Amino acid sequence: TKCGNKIDEKFEIDSDKPENAVNRISNQKNNQKMPAWAIVLVVLSSLFFIFIIFPSNETLERKESEVSEEITENNRETTKSSETKETEKSSNNPSSSNNNDWYNYDIDEEDKINYKRVSIDTLEKALEENAAAAKEKYNNKYLEITGRLGVIDSDLKYIEIFSIKNEWDLIGVFCTIKNTEQEEAIKKLKKDQKVVVKGKITDVGEIMGYYLDLDEIIGT
Repeated sequence: TKCGNKIDEKFEIDSDKPENAVNRISNQKNNQKMPAWAIVLVVLSSLFFIFIIFPSNETLERKESEVSEEITENNRETTKSSETKETEKSSNNPSSSNNNDWYNYDIDEEDKINYKRVSIDTLEKALEENAAAAKEKYNNKYLEITGRLGVIDSDLKYIEIFSIKNEWDLIGVFCTIKNTEQEEAIKKLKKDQKVVVKGKITDVGEIMGYYLDLDEIIGT
């Protein structure tokens, strides 16, 4: 009986038409295909992975620009805060000078110097009596000296002033010219004219007399 059943099943399979066999194979393949919704899910997952996990160069550049702008803004706020504190500190302490005005010291230095007024005859007398004592008294001092303009260097590097009373004076004060303003002032003067010079004595010598770093010259 079992053997007969197997023969009948074989007979039924063999007796199928070719068209039925093709349809059966096609149905099996269709059953094995991935559903459409699964394909869409896979595509969306791939796009998410590409654009979110690995952003484009444009996105990276935009993020870097945003970070840079944020850092710059923070630096501006820090600088502004520091300037505000410095301003408050300066206003609370009027005696302190502004760092931005440091150069005012050089500009106003001459106005703050107290020049000791002395005649050239007094200087020469002190030098004749005791050169060492004269050097100790007048060297590195700021003086205002009245005298006679005796020598004007043709290159305007220096001038010399001598005694007004002593026509044959040879000691005098050797004055070094420092700037064009002084040069222009000296161009308007004449030899043997009475002048007043202001400056710092830089050296005192028994034979060569006094050396002065010129700050100002005035013709009278």
